[in-house]
Amino acid sequence: MSRFHFTSILFACALLAAALPVFANPWSDAGVASRPAWVLPKTERRLNMLAALPGIASTLQSQATGYFANNGPGMSVGLVLDDGLYYSQGFGFADAAKSTAPDEFTVFRAGSLSKVITGTALLTLIDDPARNMALTDAADLPQYLPELKFVCPLWQQSCARGSQNTGIKLRHLVSHTAGLANVMEQTNAGIATWLGDLKKSWLLFSPGNAGAYSGVSIEGVGLIEARVSGLSYPAFVKANLFDPLGMTHSSMDPLLPEPLTAQKWQWSATNSTWSFALFNSIIGGDDQPMILPAGGLATNVSDLARFIGMWLSGAAPTVNGHPLLKATTISNAKNSMFPPALVIPAFCSGAASKDANGFSYSRCGQPFGFGVSWYVGQAPYLQHNGAEPGVSGSNTLVNQAGKIGATGLISTEPFPVHKLQPGGLDGNFMGTVVSGLMNAGVAADAATDWTGKTLAIGTARVLWLSGKVPAASDLGAFTPAFVAAQNLDGAKLVALLTKWQATFGKCKSFRVRKVNSATQIAVAFQCAKKDFFTTLTVEAEVPHRIAWTTPLATPPAPSPQCKIECNKQEGICMAQAHSTQDKQGCIADKKMCLQDCVGGQ
Repeated sequence: MSRFHFTSILFACALLAAALPVFANPWSDAGVASRPAWVLPKTERRLNMLAALPGIASTLQSQATGYFANNGPGMSVGLVLDDGLYYSQGFGFADAAKSTAPDEFTVFRAGSLSKVITGTALLTLIDDPARNMALTDAADLPQYLPELKFVCPLWQQSCARGSQNTGIKLRHLVSHTAGLANVMEQTNAGIATWLGDLKKSWLLFSPGNAGAYSGVSIEGVGLIEARVSGLSYPAFVKANLFDPLGMTHSSMDPLLPEPLTAQKWQWSATNSTWSFALFNSIIGGDDQPMILPAGGLATNVSDLARFIGMWLSGAAPTVNGHPLLKATTISNAKNSMFPPALVIPAFCSGAASKDANGFSYSRCGQPFGFGVSWYVGQAPYLQHNGAEPGVSGSNTLVNQAGKIGATGLISTEPFPVHKLQPGGLDGNFMGTVVSGLMNAGVAADAATDWTGKTLAIGTARVLWLSGKVPAASDLGAFTPAFVAAQNLDGAKLVALLTKWQATFGKCKSFRVRKVNSATQIAVAFQCAKKDFFTTLTVEAEVPHRIAWTTPLATPPAPSPQCKIECNKQEGICMAQAHSTQDKQGCIADKKMCLQDCVGGQ
């Protein structure tokens, strides 16, 4: 090659390099040339997204203010990545005194999101090599749910009940394609009553030929799970799903420790006032075990993040030497159980109707809307919402390909129309909130660099300080106000950082618990020894020095009345217990409640 050509190539390369954007290594802003070895690579993704959080929080606050102002209901939301909860925040109030905002640990009723929990719990049986079950095996159902033989086809009014081969398989039940009428006796849903109603019911269409959203189908799945496992349905879900995933504050039994539970906010049309009511007072006292698989879930954002994270990461914990769910099972969640049908039976069209027994029939639709309880008709999302009118609401979106999810819980849904807002309100409020959060999260996730971003620099600085050898020069990383308030000099700062590192260990990642402003966030740093909870303030101007509040090792503890309330809830639970196993559950609930009283979250 001639010298001319070689020089020309070098010149062209120089021009190309000049045309490309050049970013400084963002860690140089934090005081280190590259990402520290103790910080996870995925933490960079979280830092990239930080700049968008103040805008996201502002939008959420505007939505909450527009929906319930300062009247009282509470709402918690969460943005989840494949490595866990990334951002959470609570709005409104969790208690009648309006003294406490909900957070990621506040427990809400989640309504029909319960159906996804029930479907997932079934998958843990399907994927258990010690079991011999399959979604496609119709032979299992006569063994587990023989009462289906009494369900007659709607188009065969003269059929002999007790002798039908319905052809229903497990995959029909979990995907709302079984054709079972939506029989749901709300006030007396004991197992015997439910089975009696089922035997008098009808099959709307041949299984798999159409779709009809059916709580009864999922309730049947819950009964099968109890029969197969030999446990009560709530105990089965706890042992097979909640415990392995570390969902320590989730339950399919509505009797929950009161201090953790968001209070339901309700409007009284009689005297035009707002008041709180305990969730337990709404449903306590009724024996409704068959409602639980379709609507009994009580949970919080922190636990839902663990559940969503499994669907995003494609990995499940190992239980008894095998994965809780196979990777293929998790991946296939985005797929419909059935391909699109060409024709829907004519008798499925129109509004829901009732038969001679007064049982409601669901609308019939296409059979390809659901996977295993997840709604998959809103690609690329797995989705499910939940609402108990006037009681609570939830919505959850999971984008497996994008490895991002969003969820939200609220203590009233839909919010009742009242005189202060005569025009009414969004009946799908949580859907609006969670969809907006997801879209904003996806946009934030598109960021590829955090150079010069205030919150990111401050957060990275804490991560860096957690693992470096403390030095007097680190005084320059903190704001003058922080240095003065702590009465620090170089030697005292070294002592402070040394003690801090010894207490928490090196911090590998973080999550944001609340956005206070464009320069202040409540953060939980995930460190080697234990999580570091603090509120971090970052200077808006270069060099973006930091200040933090007194380090916390645990989230804020529940109210001083916590232990009294734990005892009270145990008493209610024991009064309603029907077996030794139920009583043991009451004792376990009290133990969990007392742990929370001393900050054991």
